[in-house]
Amino acid sequence: MINGSTKSPAFTAGGSGGLAGDAGGLGVSGSSGLVAGSGGVSGGLAGGAGGLGVSGSSGGGLGYAAGGGPRMAAGASGGAGGTGVVSSPMASSGGASASGSGSGASGSGASGSASGASGAGYSAGSPGGNRTLKSPLGDVTDLGDPQLWQLESVYPGLDSPQYKGDIQELRELIERASKVFAEEPDSQTRAVEWLTQCLDLQARIATLDETLESYLYCRYSTDTRDSAVMAELNAVEAMVVPAKTAQVVFRNSLARACSRGFFGRALADPPGSSRGASQAREVSRAIRESLADLPPGLADFRFVLEEALEEQKHQMSPELEDLAADLNRSGGEAWGRLQQQISSNLSMPWKNPGESDKTPGTPAAPASSRDSAEGSRAEDPSGSVEQPDQPQRKTVIELRSLAFDPDRRIRKQAYELELEAWKQVEIPMAAAINGVKGFSISIDSRRGYEESLDRSVALNRITRKTLDAMISAMEQHLPDFHRYLQKKAELLGLERLSFYDIFAPLKAPDSPEPAPPRNSGRDQSFPSTWSYEQAGNFIIETFRGFSQDLGDFAAKAFESRWIDARPRPGKIGGAYCTDLPKPGESRILANFDGSFSSVSTLAHELGHAYHSYVLRDQPQLLRSYPMTLAETASIFCETIIYNTAIENSGGFQRLSLIEGILSESTQVIVDILSRFYFERNLFGSRKNRELSPDELCQAMVQAQKDSYGPGLNQEELHPYMWAVKGHYYSPELAFYNFPYAFGQLFGLGLYAQYKENPREFPEAYRTILVETGRANAVDVCKSAGFSIETPDFWNQGLSAIVNFVNIFTKGST
Repeated sequence: MINGSTKSPAFTAGGSGGLAGDAGGLGVSGSSGLVAGSGGVSGGLAGGAGGLGVSGSSGGGLGYAAGGGPRMAAGASGGAGGTGVVSSPMASSGGASASGSGSGASGSGASGSASGASGAGYSAGSPGGNRTLKSPLGDVTDLGDPQLWQLESVYPGLDSPQYKGDIQELRELIERASKVFAEEPDSQTRAVEWLTQCLDLQARIATLDETLESYLYCRYSTDTRDSAVMAELNAVEAMVVPAKTAQVVFRNSLARACSRGFFGRALADPPGSSRGASQAREVSRAIRESLADLPPGLADFRFVLEEALEEQKHQMSPELEDLAADLNRSGGEAWGRLQQQISSNLSMPWKNPGESDKTPGTPAAPASSRDSAEGSRAEDPSGSVEQPDQPQRKTVIELRSLAFDPDRRIRKQAYELELEAWKQVEIPMAAAINGVKGFSISIDSRRGYEESLDRSVALNRITRKTLDAMISAMEQHLPDFHRYLQKKAELLGLERLSFYDIFAPLKAPDSPEPAPPRNSGRDQSFPSTWSYEQAGNFIIETFRGFSQDLGDFAAKAFESRWIDARPRPGKIGGAYCTDLPKPGESRILANFDGSFSSVSTLAHELGHAYHSYVLRDQPQLLRSYPMTLAETASIFCETIIYNTAIENSGGFQRLSLIEGILSESTQVIVDILSRFYFERNLFGSRKNRELSPDELCQAMVQAQKDSYGPGLNQEELHPYMWAVKGHYYSPELAFYNFPYAFGQLFGLGLYAQYKENPREFPEAYRTILVETGRANAVDVCKSAGFSIETPDFWNQGLSAIVNFVNIFTKGST
């Protein structure tokens, strides 16, 4: 999930859909990874030659949007095949037109046959050729691998006129904003005109910046060795530094305008003045009063402006903020890219247990160049890498995926090799994590935060009271998760689970071999391994059981090849969803491995995409939401998938599915808690000095002991989890762990409401998603009937998980 976990398809047919032509591709688990959070996008997907979609015009054409997260997004609209014309942020924008090559997908040489309860599916295709996709919008000739996303509808390439034109337009908008944002209105009339102009510029800049950076990151994350894309990404990041400085200037100018009473009661607290924590509530009240008299055209943006003023109280001078933004490119963000480059290319020799060792099994450093990484090596169908006269190799991402293997010997060997691989690169990884945390501590301190956790709480639009209540409830229920882990060990015939047993499948009764537990279908015909088409079919059908709108959106995402699912060397692990505001599209990166966990991960990321789709008709500046609320739709969609599978199964299949949801919940509650403990301790220690690799490993093991407790073998934990999780390496994503728990428990609460009122809830659900861009998390939850500042609410969500624990420990179905 940047947030979660995920993957990609390319299919759909009419009705419940016929999905076929899977090209395979096993290798990476659907464990939590990055969840790209970009702001919402107004929709309108226009197709060029061979393309798919319906153009959107200003004021709201039909379109699809995706993404989620805190960044501001689009403001462009346009007609089919036309150039996007920026609309005012004060009006709901339609969709930006997008020319593009054909949507859909091919099976990369595999012929496709029709499948599914209804619908045409793919027509047969010859190996390596194109295939015709039958969809509700007509036939589409597919031009690519269904498990690889297409980016041509965004930009045909780095040398295309479209890409170069947007680069130039963004540069000009930033130059203009730098001048306008610094203006000092001298009357109320002029202040209203100035603020309207500033918001419009923000929308236009955000649209282009986010589209360009998301496009480049999509290309980078599927091939971290592409030097040309890396250079272009660096260039765009450098170009937008002045825009960040301009935002600092804007917030200062806004504060001064409010201090003169142009929009309400004069704000007494002058720009940049310090204040203690005890004064925070009073200052917030004063900020609200200073914006009480906004005219109708601006009143809808009161919450956004209040946030800007709150942030202004925690910003340095424009010169220092400019320096910080510039240094971040070669400091904080560079450390994150180092972690991605190392982890995506790090591999180890692999032989199955019992095979003869033909060559020494010494660890291999990550590929250092494109030639050494590709050259003579080839990929087998599962994505593993081989070289002539050399043993098979597996990346650490592939090794981690073997945690789902039914053979404990394979799981243990993969675990040991993974730890050995991380050991080889622990020095640069330790330097990276020390670097990024040291950078964050310095900047957050200069901005007036007592600790980096305070900044994370503010960015997530919650209070420390809310966070403390949630953590307390999670800790209170740890014994319930320990009971689950101990029962699973018993069912696997083990005294206690080791870290590499957490995702192990259960053994079916009277069966000598484990049965893959996390695979389901509504017809109870559970495949041993999910094909990509089966996963898409199940998700679309299940989503349509909740609402036609949600199901149709998922079908659109699969059919348009918005998902990159195939694991391969150079591609980062985990999963994420990101917005591309200008064309009104999203992209989902995943590493599909055929497990039911992979299926639920797809549903999770599609939830993020749907969240932004729901916000498409909202003014651009009201489509931005925090990481906590970004997980609302994703967890809800994941819950729908799991509960539908459980409700339509019985016997051992049902028990194994319950184990699957408990496994996922253990990651979101117990493992997330260990990550929170680790990061809190890391920040505390890093204030004084850098930590050695051994100290980092010791801190991680202690955090796992504190959360997993007696549920796991204390001698076989994962000391290098600090090197695995990319969230630790982003200066903008400090403490990107507790938002998952927030989303999980909030999503469970929403699902309980859905079960009580399935007919009316879908519309209420859409309303809640819309509110995520208009209020803080406390107020959004109040609108849903929850108070999140007491443990009682969190205990309600946890009780749903405990019910499954009780069923599982009793072995009853």
